[in-house]
Amino acid sequence: SASRGLVQSVAADLGPEGQLINAILPGVLDTPMTRTALSFEQIATVTARTPTRKLATLQDVCNLTYFLTSNANNGITGQFIRVDGGFSDIRLFQ
Repeated sequence: SASRGLVQSVAADLGPEGQLINAILPGVLDTPMTRTALSFEQIATVTARTPTRKLATLQDVCNLTYFLTSNANNGITGQFIRVDGGFSDIRLFQ
């Protein structure tokens, strides 16, 4: 809640100066650390409950970061963007 208020407040304050402020929220990423910290069964459960049926990658986060900070983005601000294959919003149950 505090983070949401901060991002939206800063976006409102810096918007007139042309600054775009967003937050990227990565979910469970397919990284060596995830593969070490979670069991095969835990990863399989998350994957099965994710609409894309795969874990997001660090490259997915990097691609979003690149876009948001590039000249191609001239209108996305004050947003919280999840990079989790839809897990947070469209969780599937089997």
